[in-house]
Amino acid sequence: MLSKKKKLILFVCLVMFLVLIGFGIPYILKYRPRNWDETKTIQVLLTKPSHNVFLRFGPSSENSQVNTTVFVYAEYSEFISTYKSDLTEEFRSNSIDNNLVSNITEQIDIYARTHAEIDISELQKFLLDPQLPVADFMYNDQLEYSLTGLINNGRVAVFDVAGRAFVPEIIYNDNGFICGYLCGERTKKYQLPNDKTFIYNKQIS
Repeated sequence: MLSKKKKLILFVCLVMFLVLIGFGIPYILKYRPRNWDETKTIQVLLTKPSHNVFLRFGPSSENSQVNTTVFVYAEYSEFISTYKSDLTEEFRSNSIDNNLVSNITEQIDIYARTHAEIDISELQKFLLDPQLPVADFMYNDQLEYSLTGLINNGRVAVFDVAGRAFVPEIIYNDNGFICGYLCGERTKKYQLPNDKTFIYNKQIS
């Protein structure tokens, strides 16, 4: 017959074991060594929405892999809904007051009232508010990330500058490998049907 003290110790050990299993297995699965190379064709909109946000993607001195220029358009209300959701999650994961999300989106709505087409690069300049108690990259860079998310869902129109036309589809490639915690590499590439690249994002950890 076990004493109360031994029962308590056994119970504590069991709880600790279950906690370790609960946290350890997801961790092991997340960082288990693996590699992948996935390509998919994404059907996109054939015309730009009347009230839209847009951003130019093209070659730059920082990214030699990009070899063509496009304009990506998304419907404003759909974009702002996605952005608000993404920003809320970003702030929550960094323990930042989510009330700031409303302040930022209100400023965007003010800007949008006087612009039928909203250039994200100009909007980013507009939002550079030194009064906000968070670094501007926390909310400004997310504008581009949220638009990229809509590309993945096919909820954008993509204008090929060289071809002077909207394209019916794009090709998305995601490849990389994980060799453990903070050990790996991932590349995301977006291309036109002619195999020209307009977004190339490489991450190394």
